[in-house]
Formats: sequence, C-alpha cells, structure tokens
Amino acid sequence: PAEGDAAESRVLLEARYVRVPEHVTLSRFIDVYAAQSEFTIVTRAAHRADGVDVEEALLRVTSAQLGPYLLRLSVRRSGPLLFLVAGSALEDQYPRWRHTLALAALSFKPGAAQP
Repeated sequence: PAEGDAAESRVLLEARYVRVPEHVTLSRFIDVYAAQSEFTIVTRAAHRADGVDVEEALLRVTSAQLGPYLLRLSVRRSGPLLFLVAGSALEDQYPRWRHTLALAALSFKPGAAQP
C-alpha cells in the first residue's frame, strides 16, 4: 500500500505483462485497453527505448469514488508478451507526480524469463 504523500494523493504504480498475439500492434492494444476500461485517450506517443518500440498514452477517466484521474500507460513488447507500466494520480495531483511516473515508466526493463 502507498504511504505518505503517495497515499494522500492516491498515486498508484503497476507493472505487469499480458500475452497478446504478435499481430496486435502496441497502438491497437492501447486503443482496446482504453475502450474496454472506459478511458479517454488524452495524448499518445510512440518512441524507441533501448532498441525496443514503446507506445505511451495519457488516459483520463472519472471514478464515482475518486473523481477524475489520469493514467500514464507505457507498453512494450517482448515476444508474445506485452509489458505494461501504468502510473495514475488524481487529475488535480497529476502535475505533482508526472515526472515520477514518467521516470518509472521509462526506467522499467522487463527482465523475467519468458514462460
């Protein structure tokens, strides 16, 4: 659980992987992820990091309990796996945390052996 300033601001950071057919592009994955989760895509960017394609998006949603919040989603592929790093904060707190969430997303390096 978050503690201190992060708990007070409701800042969350999540890293996980999902198995997705290799023909599904990173861009398409974000489109489907956003639509199924009822997020609005605010902005997005594609780039290469350490020789790997990365797609990132800033997503917005309004929660009945929390109000509006933003989620920074970073997705990269390793074989049949897509690795996701998602960092979120309440919309009014996001400017305070955006650099921290960006650093977390950009510094993530999938290192686990593929199942």
